[in-house]
Amino acid sequence: MLYGDNAEIPPSSQKFMEALSDELNYEALFKQSLEDEKQSRDILLDFEQNYPNILDSDNTDNILNRLHEKKSGKNSKKTDNCY
Repeated sequence: MLYGDNAEIPPSSQKFMEALSDELNYEALFKQSLEDEKQSRDILLDFEQNYPNILDSDNTDNILNRLHEKKSGKNSKKTDNCY
């Protein structure tokens, strides 16, 4: 990485950047990126509605990642509290 460790870059952005170097169909990749962003927005809006005043700039990526895991079934621990 140009500016250091990947850990500071959200996983969705890392996935996008990796795909850029492998993918020749940039239009399809861009459309997928837009869809991913829309899905993330909808997930965060739902979270904010259910848990008002919890999201902030420090925890948004962490909460979003956990909500994506929960939605995809990767989170084996079943809890109501996702943060």
